[in-house]
Amino acid sequence: MKDIFYQRALIINFIKRYETYIVFAAKFGAGLLFYSFVFSIGLYREEIAFLFSPPLSVPFIVLLAASFAFFPATANFLLLALVVTAQLSLSPEIAIIAFLVMLCIVIFYVRLSPQKSYLILAVLVAFYFRIPYAVVLFAGLYLGAAAILPIALGTFTFFTASNLIQIAEYMKPAETIDFMEMPARFVDAYLLTFESLTGDYSWIILTFIFAIVILGIYAVSKLNIDFVKEISLAFGGIVCVMCLVMAALAIDDFTLSAWSAILGTLGSVILVGIIRFFDDLPDYQRTENVRFEDDDNFYYCKIVPKLVVPQTLKTNQPTRKRPTRTDRDRVRTKQETAVRPRPNRQTASLENTGEISFTANIKRGDHTAEGSVTRKIVIPTAVPPRKPNEPPDL
Repeated sequence: MKDIFYQRALIINFIKRYETYIVFAAKFGAGLLFYSFVFSIGLYREEIAFLFSPPLSVPFIVLLAASFAFFPATANFLLLALVVTAQLSLSPEIAIIAFLVMLCIVIFYVRLSPQKSYLILAVLVAFYFRIPYAVVLFAGLYLGAAAILPIALGTFTFFTASNLIQIAEYMKPAETIDFMEMPARFVDAYLLTFESLTGDYSWIILTFIFAIVILGIYAVSKLNIDFVKEISLAFGGIVCVMCLVMAALAIDDFTLSAWSAILGTLGSVILVGIIRFFDDLPDYQRTENVRFEDDDNFYYCKIVPKLVVPQTLKTNQPTRKRPTRTDRDRVRTKQETAVRPRPNRQTASLENTGEISFTANIKRGDHTAEGSVTRKIVIPTAVPPRKPNEPPDL
């Protein structure tokens, strides 16, 4: 288990170290994926077909994806609205309706909450991969009740876009734009769009279920219990499965089947659980309950520290300890107090002693003083003196 948490710490440190580049790459990849889906609509007029067909389509998608990484949310949504309008330009009435719908979303929500507005695009991509529940569970776990509105707008946008594409294919495209007939055709397109939305209540039921799941996760996550995030995620998955299965069994023409709801929710719970694993994990084994007071109140505080993983793993191999200053001083003292080996007689530096006498006469005026001083001196020699009758060393 320590190895898993150690690898998790390495990944988190890598992400924090290169956060700027990773965020840019993630935005660029999301823009590339999303604009690839938009370019697959293919209901554009022949006059602008050169922009959406090879060889210019690939660099155009890359340019739009780069703008998605650099531009703010409002500019990205406006640019997306223009591209969608151009993709539906084969039916000008449907293109105008699509542009007006996205313009209303930009004015009334994206401009006011730019960060949470990216949930709208996340819901659209998740619906394309049949796992919209992953965005719902993630939003309920980390954003709370504030995520209900963008997820509802994303669900509405997905079903509206699907209906508009079908209506644009159904309506006979006009070879030339006749401004005199455009009001009547616009009214017909509006009526068909309104009937398609009111005739299928699946998006309303899904929005209601998603709101229940988000509120349930948010309510459970506020409880004062251990592993509250994990419990709230499991609770949200169970509520989502139950509501979707009941809707699939009760409504004949419901968009989702019971098995797809179960499998999709299970995969979404696993995906959000992996994201939760790389978040700040609390260490409940070191939980402390603290009580303190002042003159007016009593305070009860529960302290749950975050999980801390050492930067390096301990192994069974012995590690070489770096000597400290105290260790070096101890070694030096031992070397100084150790008995030194007796030097070689041939090369030793021995000492001879002797005495030198100094005699001084000091005369000052009529007085004369005489004194002598004897000092012992040490005379070093290269070799020791030989005894009488001792042969020299060879």
